[in-house]
Amino acid sequence: MPVNECHDREMRCFIGAFLEPESAERLAHSLHLPRGLRRVDRASWHVTLKFLGTIPAASVPEVLAAIGTIAGHAIDAQVTCLAGLPRSTYARVVAAELVENADLAAWAGQLAQSFGPEDRPFRPHVTVARSRRPIRFAPVVLPDPIPIRLQAPALYRSHLERAGARYERVGPLLDRLAGEVASANRSSDALRTSEMNSTRSR
Repeated sequence: MPVNECHDREMRCFIGAFLEPESAERLAHSLHLPRGLRRVDRASWHVTLKFLGTIPAASVPEVLAAIGTIAGHAIDAQVTCLAGLPRSTYARVVAAELVENADLAAWAGQLAQSFGPEDRPFRPHVTVARSRRPIRFAPVVLPDPIPIRLQAPALYRSHLERAGARYERVGPLLDRLAGEVASANRSSDALRTSEMNSTRSR
């Protein structure tokens, strides 16, 4: 790939906290969803703390530095109900809603200071299913809260694909791109050296 491609690339990103695998499995076994919904892969279950939209790759180090100011440890939370979003009478997704505890509020508050407040109040939730068409989905209060554990906040890139969104953590992605750039640079240097040697031998 061109040497400068990764520096020019734009990425659709968000800052999120993914569920620990054990928590995702526990939550999945506790939910009873109506037929006709497309379940989201539990490996993708997360709480979006800040949606950034499309950003230039060059701004990623600054974003990562801001995330680094947040307490980088996992936290406990509870799921108390299922809700249809954006509203119960016109739902495109079904979400497991979390009780906003002090840790979640602190994360959201710190990110709002770094990136500006959201247009809507923070409503922590995990999207667990989607509907092809808008449906009515009345809130379902769970008989008992379901405890879950959220990993530390991180920056993720969202790939919109036909089968659904796929998420990639940006830190390892940058490491891979840096390796590809270094490899491209080495190949370019080797090509120039070969051309110079070929010219001298004529």
